[in-house]
Amino acid sequence: MYLISIFFEIILIEFINLVGKINPKIKNWALNKIKIYKLRKICKYAYFNSSFYRKFYNDHGIFENDLSTITFEKIPVISKKEIIENINEVYTVKDLNKDEIFKYIYDEKSPELYKNNYICYATSGSLGTKFPVSNSLIDFRKIIFTSFIYGSKSFKFLFGKKIKIALIGLINGRGAGISIFRNCPQSIYNRKEISILDSVDNIIEQLNNFMPEQIISYPGIFVSLISHKKNGKLKINPKLIILSGEVLSDENTKLILEIFKCKLINSYNASECFNMGLKRNEKPYMIFPNLCHIEILDNDNKPASAGKLGRVIVTNFINRTQPFIRYDIGDCALNYINEKGEQIFNGVEGRSYKPLEFKNNSGDKIEIAYLSFYGITIFTSGIIKAQMHIGHNCFKTLLVGDDEGIQKCKESFEDYLKKLNIDQTVKFKIEKVNDIQPELNGKIPFIKYENSLIIY
Repeated sequence: MYLISIFFEIILIEFINLVGKINPKIKNWALNKIKIYKLRKICKYAYFNSSFYRKFYNDHGIFENDLSTITFEKIPVISKKEIIENINEVYTVKDLNKDEIFKYIYDEKSPELYKNNYICYATSGSLGTKFPVSNSLIDFRKIIFTSFIYGSKSFKFLFGKKIKIALIGLINGRGAGISIFRNCPQSIYNRKEISILDSVDNIIEQLNNFMPEQIISYPGIFVSLISHKKNGKLKINPKLIILSGEVLSDENTKLILEIFKCKLINSYNASECFNMGLKRNEKPYMIFPNLCHIEILDNDNKPASAGKLGRVIVTNFINRTQPFIRYDIGDCALNYINEKGEQIFNGVEGRSYKPLEFKNNSGDKIEIAYLSFYGITIFTSGIIKAQMHIGHNCFKTLLVGDDEGIQKCKESFEDYLKKLNIDQTVKFKIEKVNDIQPELNGKIPFIKYENSLIIY
């Protein structure tokens, strides 16, 4: 039943967008009506079921009688720090507990669903502190269904044929991306998981053997495959490439379209909200108004001026288990206004890491995606915060956590370096610290480059 309601929502939104080509004012008015309706619905649910939200709103002068007329600008912005520090009170389900959820996440033998109903995974983000995100299975499927309708749009399954789709990403542990991938219906997709911890040659071999029609990956990882497609080593001819998690530059967009000659989607997502919108080829981003609302605000929580950089504030309409309402997600974006006076989301600034370059045991240069190091730290139990300092053929890892977790990280790094044949030339050390201090912007970057770093 919920899929039918989502389907009709999408039809309504597409009709509104069609009308908007003739009259943009009607389009903006109608979409705003939908988002206000969804805002009030999720606010009421959070108010009556989450002790954190009830107190938070009451402390800011918002009470039960106000919820039927509430609008976005009347609701205070919530920081990531506030969510992390009060997470057990944020939950709308009384028997959910952060520590128990973390135990489930790090138990490799645990079932796919927590308590037979919840998709749970770990994230860290701009604060560098890990915290769990939980979605009910029904809410989760709404996101997957919307993403399928707007993204994949391949209906060959109606003729009994599955879509061959490959994910190149973090597949060890429980993360947002792999959670979505593993919950894509097997009746539609023939799925292949490829770990970014594998060598580039191994990744190419797996892709060539599987020959996917669709590929999901991170921009930084996929761009490293372009040269292999040009020289003929990578033989795949996908019909659709979906990239997310990092900024995809205009230059790389054109390069991928030129080399692979297929449809390209750049998806904007975050662990707290999953897929919030997408950009097809070189067109503007389309935000899913049935899933979320995005605002770009200045430091005073007012709309950022046109052409100015602001903070991305997200309201997730779907997650009723762990609501994120006017939530500062930690991204920054320019506030674009088009010729029709409409606010246009054009992607975030940052979220871009260059590949880590090292020399292997044979003296050859190799590239490693920073996310492979991120995966080792985020999916290790007992690690609270982490930061990588990258030098010339060496790195230092700062870790906040218990001794057992730190030892596991050390062993994982050793195994990974051996796997890549760089264990003799790349030096590293693990440094246990009490805390990792944020920079002036309040964020803790996962990667810091230190040209002067030397490790013996």
